[in-house]
Amino acid sequence: MDVVQCIPSIDTDSPKDHDRLVIAIDLGTTFSSVAYTRILKGQSPAHHGIEDVHCVDEYPDYRAAPPEPSRQDVPTELWYDIDGKSTTTNSSLGPEEAYSDEELLDGEYTSHAVDSEEDQETTQTPQSSENGQSTGEAPKSKYWGFGVQKQFRTMNVPADDNRQISRFKLLLDHQESTQEVRSALAPMIKKLKAQKLIKKETDLFTHYLTHLLRHTKTHLHRKGFLKPELSIEFVICVPAKWPSKACRIMQAAMKAAVRESGIGDQVQHSIDDFFLVSEPEAAATCVFAEKREVCEFGEVVVILDAGGGTIDAVTYEVTRSDPLRMDAEVVAANSILSGGSYINERFNQILTKILSPVRGDIEIHGNTMKSIVDVKVLEFENGEKRSVDTTLKGATIEPIRIDGLQEKPGRRRFCQNLLKITPTELNNIYAKPLNGAKEALKDQLEKASAERRSVNSVILTGGFGQSPALRSYLSQYLSEQKNFDRGGIKFTTPDVSCTAVARGAVLRAIRKANGPDRISQCSYGVLVDDPYDPDRYAAHKCARQTPDADGNDYVTATIEWLIQKGMKLNNAAEFYIPVKHTIDVSQKRLICTENLYVSDGKHDSHFKKSHAHNKGHELAGEMKVDMTFLKTKKLIKPQRPWHMDEKTSKAFKQGYWNVEFEIVLVIHGRNLRYEARWPRRDHLQPGQVQTVCKRGQVCIAAAFPPGTA
Repeated sequence: MDVVQCIPSIDTDSPKDHDRLVIAIDLGTTFSSVAYTRILKGQSPAHHGIEDVHCVDEYPDYRAAPPEPSRQDVPTELWYDIDGKSTTTNSSLGPEEAYSDEELLDGEYTSHAVDSEEDQETTQTPQSSENGQSTGEAPKSKYWGFGVQKQFRTMNVPADDNRQISRFKLLLDHQESTQEVRSALAPMIKKLKAQKLIKKETDLFTHYLTHLLRHTKTHLHRKGFLKPELSIEFVICVPAKWPSKACRIMQAAMKAAVRESGIGDQVQHSIDDFFLVSEPEAAATCVFAEKREVCEFGEVVVILDAGGGTIDAVTYEVTRSDPLRMDAEVVAANSILSGGSYINERFNQILTKILSPVRGDIEIHGNTMKSIVDVKVLEFENGEKRSVDTTLKGATIEPIRIDGLQEKPGRRRFCQNLLKITPTELNNIYAKPLNGAKEALKDQLEKASAERRSVNSVILTGGFGQSPALRSYLSQYLSEQKNFDRGGIKFTTPDVSCTAVARGAVLRAIRKANGPDRISQCSYGVLVDDPYDPDRYAAHKCARQTPDADGNDYVTATIEWLIQKGMKLNNAAEFYIPVKHTIDVSQKRLICTENLYVSDGKHDSHFKKSHAHNKGHELAGEMKVDMTFLKTKKLIKPQRPWHMDEKTSKAFKQGYWNVEFEIVLVIHGRNLRYEARWPRRDHLQPGQVQTVCKRGQVCIAAAFPPGTA
């Protein structure tokens, strides 16, 4: 294996000769958001501020009550039609009321797939056309986002029937704390596979992102932003603690969703351009841009991302103030499964317990206890949960309407069709998530002090970070704390917490300079047949050798790791290795298959693919190289077998073609091209140049630390 290192600059921040659209996706555990900005031809990204970043809104099946603004976040939820059960909307609704606003727009994407016999017979797993454009087929998930919530409002859900998929982002988080959630999802995932609605659990990410990007496409069309001369860059927000494999899965799901959503069908420039940003850095970028504050070099900042599923905390040191860079981790990220959705879960439990004794009174008109409680939880989620502050003495919520509920002697909480929740019960509902957020923050502060570092400020972000109860609770806690130098700790929140990560990611993406070093967090290798040489390669000593028609013995299907984890990958660097294929002379076409592998580990080369030393390898790409031109142009001649015995196949006894060329890995920004070049560079004649016979490409953004240009 040889390396050619070139170091041209990666020009990402200068003006371009075409319009650009930068779209950031923050896939949250319970809610997601999309932000974007347009940079005009010849315009410098440095002139773009937070006021130039916009958010996708008007999500289907959510109707804001005036003067409430349209929501800029959407539930990270899916609903599948299991066993062909009908999930049509309530028949009591009128023809127009039965559909969302977006469904009534001709030719635009809806929040769910419309039932018809043809739909049921022809629905397929999303496919793309040969040119990479969308075929227009919808994911098999019938509902998404607010469409799932609409299902709970418009149909009665039996106690044992739950087709809702939520918190599936935690499938990529293999901490012990998330095991309960992942185990709870397992039966539904097994059922979806059996119904052929998904092939693997990661299809959930592709299906959801396809829905999200189709709505984003509709939104951008309305704004007039999608034009043929446009280039699009997609930014993926990832948790600080995610391993490379999780980032690769998200990157692959995004690539498929971009293709299936059709969001890039009308643009001329490549859309296979992904940039990864850590969620904490994106949130901090947004907050400091909103506050017009400069974070000084060396300051220490705790970022507390209070989402719906998890509460994530990490502590960084500011390594550059303008543009803001926080590459030095002071305290490693920690995560607590205690997000805002657990308020809903506790609210559900308390309602169910209170209403169980009067079940017979309220289960009327075909309603079940589960459907009644689910609807009330949704009303709470989209209503008073977002405004109540439980730190205030006597804080409570308005009585909950429960049709059929009767007044009961001795039970003052029961009124005619109304149920009262006491302040004590409300505090109980909020207790675990509030305490979980405090414990996550406390852990970071204590560990920073143990490192003799003084925390200057704490940033609270995430959907749950909008809660007045959480803001007040943490503000009170921090007012009593001192940092290592006995100074106070500033507490900062974004203007709109639920979109802070997505908006900050856009700003981070348009100013990529001064990011992390380009150190690969993965290894990349190609599959080759090694000439058997146990004296040179220890990996061959116990390997089985296979004789070939050329008279040599080989160790077949070994991986040559050209790029090793920990390498610095300069832009335009090339890694190459010669390969040889022996093809029997009777074959009309000389087709050679080349496989590219990736791993999160560091491996020695020359071991068979199946060897334990190559544990963790995954197929990253494949290409079939047609080298028939070597035969038709008489650039090679048939070879006679070196020796013939009972092991020599009948076909090879007639002769074979010896096909040799070179596999080259080329680093191009955050992409890796793998090429088959002929002839090998050590076979070049004077004045001859190599020909690229076939190439493939994979995005390797996930191979670098988030924020790498």
